[in-house]
Amino acid sequence: MFLLCLAAFAGAQEVPVPGHDQLDQTFPGTGRQLEYILKTRHEKNIKDLERLARLVEEVQADERKNSQYVLSVQSVRNLAQIEKLSRAIRERIGR
Repeated sequence: MFLLCLAAFAGAQEVPVPGHDQLDQTFPGTGRQLEYILKTRHEKNIKDLERLARLVEEVQADERKNSQYVLSVQSVRNLAQIEKLSRAIRERIGR
């Protein structure tokens, strides 16, 4: 009886958890997938932060040279892009 139970357990296979083993897969030359994902997110954040800083400088310069106390259409577009970039960065960091 004991041997029958042992044979039943020996024949049972582990059920794979979806997504669990994907984080441990390796890519050629880059190491683990998780490290690769984190590295690409970091690089994307740096790129977006540089663009964000450039847009802020453009809006500041436009505001300083504007004597009519009104924002230009380009500044409004830049502000919308700033908001979009900051939201994307915040979402990426929060993951």
